[in-house]
Amino acid sequence: MQKGTLYMDYGLWLLADETGRITLTGWSEADSADPGAAPKTDHWPIYTLCDSRDELPSRLTELGLDLAPGADLNDLDRAWDVYVQHPDIATLRGALDRQRTRQ
Repeated sequence: MQKGTLYMDYGLWLLADETGRITLTGWSEADSADPGAAPKTDHWPIYTLCDSRDELPSRLTELGLDLAPGADLNDLDRAWDVYVQHPDIATLRGALDRQRTRQ
């Protein structure tokens, strides 16, 4: 799949559960060791970001996450996905995995 502005090579979204806890999950393309092979889609686990909406802005800043164009945090109140973006997916996933092991 071609990389760049026409095609996405990852998707990340936030979701709030009935308790108000905010989670992040998504997918990304992992490059194959074989340059001729198609990229493999890697589905991410669910990462807990915070326990309430009040904590969310600081967590987004801490992780370097930005809202995707057209995304609205108020959609979390409707139990809708809120898409986010990050400039370095591998760094983000590493940080989330490290935080998960500390919990």
